Amino acid sequence: MVLTARGVTKRYGDVVALDGVDVDIAAGEVVAVVGPSGAGKTSLLKVVSGVLTADHGEVRVAGVAVGGLSEAERGVLRRTTCGLVFQSGMLVAELTAAENVALPLLLGGAPWSGAARAAREWLDRLGVDGQADRRPDALSGGQARRVAIARALVHGPALVLADEPTAALDSRTGDAVVTALLTAARAADAAVLVVTHDPAVARRAHRVIEFRDGRVAA
Repeated sequence: MVLTARGVTKRYGDVVALDGVDVDIAAGEVVAVVGPSGAGKTSLLKVVSGVLTADHGEVRVAGVAVGGLSEAERGVLRRTTCGLVFQSGMLVAELTAAENVALPLLLGGAPWSGAARAAREWLDRLGVDGQADRRPDALSGGQARRVAIARALVHGPALVLADEPTAALDSRTGDAVVTALLTAARAADAAVLVVTHDPAVARRAHRVIEFRDGRVAA
């Protein structure tokens, strides 16, 4: 299993965001997490990626126990083993599309020439190679989301975590973005955990997990 979570609990003060959650995802598998706002979906992504630490339970990504890592080590895990696609895109405004995609490789110590070449290749795969030299504010919503997907996949992650990848996109653009994400992840045999309110996205997953009140309801 690429991802194994057992008995994961996370509280924010008196609020229980995750209450004994169990999740398994294999390589090449796409799992959608659905449920109402506040059900714990995004908290699950943050705990799995090590942005937050669980209060109880265990999370293993590619065999590594996330809770036993230091903050710096969790940062390395996100750069090397996980690929993150945020709802807002989270592209660096001062960098071009190609520079944004190259960033995980550069932070990992790759030379600029190799990182730039890989970035261009991924932008080409996702159909936005013509936007390589543009900054995020010059991109459409769909283009920016594709650049974010390229950045999430450029370093060959075992696990891709996507938070509402179609948010604020029209249905046609959203469908194209999800197709690009799943096609690229499939080619890399990466596991995908996607949080979504979009039924069209959920229908394309191998499995759907419904969250309610911090628990797996179905």
